[in-house]
Amino acid sequence: MRCLLAAIAVASLLACGHERRAGPPNIVLLLADDLGYGDLGVYGGPDIRSPNLDQLARSGARFTDAYAASPVCSPTRAALFTGLYPQRLGHQFEDVLRAGSLGLDPVRHTALAERLRRAGYRTACYGKWNLQGGLEPGRSTFLPNQHGFEHWFGVRRNPDRFTHPDRRGGLDLFEDGQPVRVEGYIDELLADHAVRFIESAAQEGKPFFLYVPWLIPHYPLQGPDDLTVQPPGDRPTYVRMVEFLDHETGRILAALRDAGVERDTLVLFTSDNGGNDTARNAPFRGRKSQLTEGGIRVPLVASWPGRIPPGREIGVPTVTMDLTATILAAAGLSEAAAGMDGVDLLPWLTGDAPAPARALFWRRRRFRPEERADVVTGRAVREGDWKLLRAGDGAARLYDLAADPGEQVDLAAREPERAGALGLALANWERSVDAGGVR
Repeated sequence: MRCLLAAIAVASLLACGHERRAGPPNIVLLLADDLGYGDLGVYGGPDIRSPNLDQLARSGARFTDAYAASPVCSPTRAALFTGLYPQRLGHQFEDVLRAGSLGLDPVRHTALAERLRRAGYRTACYGKWNLQGGLEPGRSTFLPNQHGFEHWFGVRRNPDRFTHPDRRGGLDLFEDGQPVRVEGYIDELLADHAVRFIESAAQEGKPFFLYVPWLIPHYPLQGPDDLTVQPPGDRPTYVRMVEFLDHETGRILAALRDAGVERDTLVLFTSDNGGNDTARNAPFRGRKSQLTEGGIRVPLVASWPGRIPPGREIGVPTVTMDLTATILAAAGLSEAAAGMDGVDLLPWLTGDAPAPARALFWRRRRFRPEERADVVTGRAVREGDWKLLRAGDGAARLYDLAADPGEQVDLAAREPERAGALGLALANWERSVDAGGVR
């Protein structure tokens, strides 16, 4: 009788999804493109319905002081896959990869997905890559399949959502590096692939790494019912796009539940940089491409049922490279993060350890080889609540972000010692990243 009761109890746990698979977790990384900090409901958005992402935040942790490694996309994505400040990778990685850029070279840099693949993970990327470098005929390009992804379906940049053209009139829609013609709204197609991958990987029983770099809500502004592109600044179209992103995210989360792997999966959601003009970056000033808070502060949500307590709010500053270190640690590969610039967030997420004190740094460069342009347009450092910001060769400005999140009151004259110390830390960081940079 006792054995029968035990068997019934185990069966009940399994039926309710309470039994955790042994071994490392699955990892789902969802990356929005140009999403504003204050767009989602859980981040105070007043006009966008985001029930799935709001619930994801409630089921785990919401970071209030998360940052992108850069205010533009390519550098942040390079940081994500290498775990390094993009400045360590050379000048081309401090700006959007354009003509003359070779892209992220798998011979020189072992990317996050490749590390996970070697550790036995199934890997898939569905979405925008944007690390391939220049696209001129005859130039080398490096696509997801060369960086550890077994399957890639997506685009290199940001084409029309339905017709997917590249800038030369061809196709910017690929499957494993080969151009394909598939009808449909691109972000819905990405979710279709992601759902099928989850179903297949769950049946196989191996851990998986699913990376979904959405195109939404980057320009062009084009909702799922808009056959033509809408004008820049059209907030209602932007709202529909973000709501569609939430809906498609809900499909992926439902696929995890339906496959019985929700409790075996670490889900991370963030953005590659701050929002553009149409986004809501409140309560911060500035936008994408700028080092004011609106250009680099991003939403970050982490969920892992049974491991991350629900309803956590974390106000410690974090940056893109922390996701790299966290994913490697969750996969049992902490040693692979040695020498990277990120830190493992799991001790903070689970409440097992306090966050370490550290400074975070940024440098924005305008790098246009075709224009013979290579100039630093901004620098910034944050330590604790204090941020030092310098645009170009202008004077440094100092802000107390706790009291002044909108960066309105420059305290450099009142706090010269603090400003000097932060300026020295920034200069030392610049020397350190430049010393190992790849020109």
